[in-house]
Amino acid sequence: MNVRHNHNDAVSLRWMRKNRRKIIIQVVKVEVLTGEHLFRIKTIIMFGKCEHHLKTDSQENSNRCIRWIGYFNTYHNSVHKIKFISASPLGKFQKAGVSSTGQCAEVGNSILIKNGSAVDAAIATQLCEGVASLNSMGLGGGFLMTIWDAENQRAEFLNAKESAPAKATKDMFVGNPQESKKGGKAIAVPGEILGYWEAHRKYGRLPWADLFIPTIQLCKRGVLVTGYLANVLKMKSVDIKSEPTLAEILINPRTNTTWTAGDRLKRPQLAETMKLIARYNASIFYNGTMGEKVVKEIQSLGGIIDMEDLQNYRVQWKKPITSNFGDLTMHTAALPGSGSLLTFMLNVLENLVSMNITEETFWQRILETFKWGYAHRTKLGDDNFVKTDDLTRNLTSKKYAEEIRRKIVDNWTSNDPKFYGTETDSPMDSGTAHVSVLAPDGSAVSVTSSINTMFGSLIRSRSSGIIFNNQMDDFSTPNLPNGYGLPPSPTNFIEPGKRPLSSMVPTIIVDKSGQVQLVVGAAGGSKITTGVALTIVMNLWRGYNIKEAIDSHRLHHQAAVSTNGRECADIGNSMLLKNGTAVDAAIATLLCEGVASLHRLPWADLFTPTIKLCEEGIEMNHYLDERFKNKISYIRAEPTLAEILINPQTNSTWTIGDRLKRPKLSETLKVIAKHNASIFYNGSMGEEIVKEIQGFGGIIDMNDLRNYRVQWKDPITSKLGNLTIHTAGLPGSGLILTFILKVLEKILPMDISKETFWQRIVETFKWAYAHRTELGDDRFVELDSLKRNLTAESYAEEIRLKIKDKWTSNNPKFYGAVTATPTDSGTAHVSVDDKGEVQLVVGAAGGTKITTGVALTIILNLWRGHTIKEAVDARRLHHQLLPMRLEAEPKFDEQILEFLKSLEHNVSFYGGLGSAVAAISKINHPGVTANSDYRRIGSVAGF
Repeated sequence: MNVRHNHNDAVSLRWMRKNRRKIIIQVVKVEVLTGEHLFRIKTIIMFGKCEHHLKTDSQENSNRCIRWIGYFNTYHNSVHKIKFISASPLGKFQKAGVSSTGQCAEVGNSILIKNGSAVDAAIATQLCEGVASLNSMGLGGGFLMTIWDAENQRAEFLNAKESAPAKATKDMFVGNPQESKKGGKAIAVPGEILGYWEAHRKYGRLPWADLFIPTIQLCKRGVLVTGYLANVLKMKSVDIKSEPTLAEILINPRTNTTWTAGDRLKRPQLAETMKLIARYNASIFYNGTMGEKVVKEIQSLGGIIDMEDLQNYRVQWKKPITSNFGDLTMHTAALPGSGSLLTFMLNVLENLVSMNITEETFWQRILETFKWGYAHRTKLGDDNFVKTDDLTRNLTSKKYAEEIRRKIVDNWTSNDPKFYGTETDSPMDSGTAHVSVLAPDGSAVSVTSSINTMFGSLIRSRSSGIIFNNQMDDFSTPNLPNGYGLPPSPTNFIEPGKRPLSSMVPTIIVDKSGQVQLVVGAAGGSKITTGVALTIVMNLWRGYNIKEAIDSHRLHHQAAVSTNGRECADIGNSMLLKNGTAVDAAIATLLCEGVASLHRLPWADLFTPTIKLCEEGIEMNHYLDERFKNKISYIRAEPTLAEILINPQTNSTWTIGDRLKRPKLSETLKVIAKHNASIFYNGSMGEEIVKEIQGFGGIIDMNDLRNYRVQWKDPITSKLGNLTIHTAGLPGSGLILTFILKVLEKILPMDISKETFWQRIVETFKWAYAHRTELGDDRFVELDSLKRNLTAESYAEEIRLKIKDKWTSNNPKFYGAVTATPTDSGTAHVSVDDKGEVQLVVGAAGGTKITTGVALTIILNLWRGHTIKEAVDARRLHHQLLPMRLEAEPKFDEQILEFLKSLEHNVSFYGGLGSAVAAISKINHPGVTANSDYRRIGSVAGF
């Protein structure tokens, strides 16, 4: 790094060194020079008030600012040439929060500034994201959270995913598949609110209500409609207009169109709900009047959720999927998450993607790994219902990864899913949102949240302002074979209380001393796992920094406070500054994103920022603007969405610069903050929501809410060299992530070609997703042996031996896939570290591509020398075995793609944005660096 500066620069540099613990540097201009990168830093942001000077424009901000005198020119001579650099900033902090939307990272950051914990920041950010990314997540959904407890040097995994109502049956959608996607029956028992509460109880530091304040204010003033949200609203306008409960907030009454970029989308009812939750905690939802009202609403819409479902719902604390890669240890999501698949992919790729292989070989190996991984995915499910221990052991076994490596050929692939062992298919998950947070005490939180597909069930509770999930669509349905004629995966069939398989892989990587090196996760449905896997590969093994790894073009094959918004990250950060714990920060961030159990802050404090955000409105960014516009017909057709997403003055969706307000959600948050989650799961709020869901044909009733329980589990924990990774247990995909990393750990040396690098990654993905079809809710399926495999070095070695640098198979059965599982959809993720010893906090939003996105981020950050921004920015590919195609991001290296095509990979380009990774890392860069994916216009905040 050569630094050139003038006299003014020297003065400024001395000031920067003196105040390096306080400053946040914002990169506002990037120029690419010949072989060099020139970063022109024009603004230094400190606490207080500030103006951002972008070109000739200025925008007032609540942060104090010191204007830059002259330019500070930094020339970075890279050992590798980054072909693509996004506009997303690479934040460099001591502690950080990353969010998927530009408004929510600041929320998490504000929590950290108030000395809130990592969990405080994460919750506040997620609350904000629920308002800013209302199409992907919110209080009506669920999440998976991986926590690194720096004080006790342990990782935990929290499963707060939605569960099937007590009246649900495995054949309830046979003959009526659309009912799983839209309406009351599509709604599963939400776990978001109780998950926040339980996480806060255990790890919160700030008062619970404080976490809600920013988002409540945002709901009232209106969230700014971004270009992305505007496009989403436009795309879904038909659905929105046809559903009055959505149209009420998403349709601009003046224009009768969805809100457009620049509009402000207000959520007054949600603001009131947040006020109640902030005051009464989760009990008002699960055991109180709020829950009673919600249940009545759900039932009035045909839903089957009742108050007993809310009252019986429990979160689950588990051990994460943990694996070792050199000196690093990765902790990722246990089932129903895809941490075992991620671990499998990385185990396979570890010794396959060295720096001396060609780019073509690199990508061929990546794709084959993806295909093997997704073949395993069809065998996974909720390990409370399905026995997955053997498969998990295989997917996390180095020996099994070596077996798969031996099957990966650099100049050959198969397009028969059965070649990779796929015998059944699993539905692919969809939209998600992700938040990563790093807090001052060294603890970290990586959390991914979702309501599944765009706007979930397309139903908004009028009593609470909450948009309900359609998570029932993530279960497999009997007698519905996929396009390859593969039968659906029995491990993912509907059972009362069961949670569907998810691609979420909220991941934290620590070194042998317990210091966090990487916090990563992704949004993006079924492409989450491959996106994370690619980010890890690029960051760990390819020499990319975290931005390069995230920006890198990606391929996907599925034989598919770092938060995904600036305001929410600031909420989480403010909780840490209030001396809240990591959990306090995570809950407050998640509340913000969606608009937990030793806590230091009152429950209601966590809601305060997001309640404020709901009331004041969250600023629309390009991502939201685009998504709103793309969904405008659906939004207009669904009145409950149109109410908040349509600008009444223009009759179109809110646009960039607008503030999208969620007043009803704000009120809901207030009630939950006051009465806790019980008001939703056991109270009047739940009753009203149940009525709404049932009114739309849903089957959730109050018994479903009462009976819903989050699950505290040990996260999936594994070693990566001197680091330990803790990631999501089932029903998350931490097993899959662990499996990917286990497999790839020894086969991605720095000296392999880029072609070999990617071929090994793809093959690992394929093996991983083959195992994913076997996973499910481990309370309903025996998965112990599978879990042991997916986290075992011996099994990873087996897989490594099956990976060929010049060969692939297009038969899912070759990779061992026996069923098909649904593709999960949009989520939100939060990662938090509050000790400074965590090495990596990472996760993603984005459905099925979460696991691969997180895996790639870890690979690039840990094994390829990338900074966290390089790893996140790196172009990605994804393979989840089913469908048997390799999906690459636009502008992915053509030379690599041509090589992979020559091996007979079926190459196509992403139809959407894939996964959005949010990560905090101390790897390959001094201090703490945080990056949120440019793919969804995320943001970072820190101090």
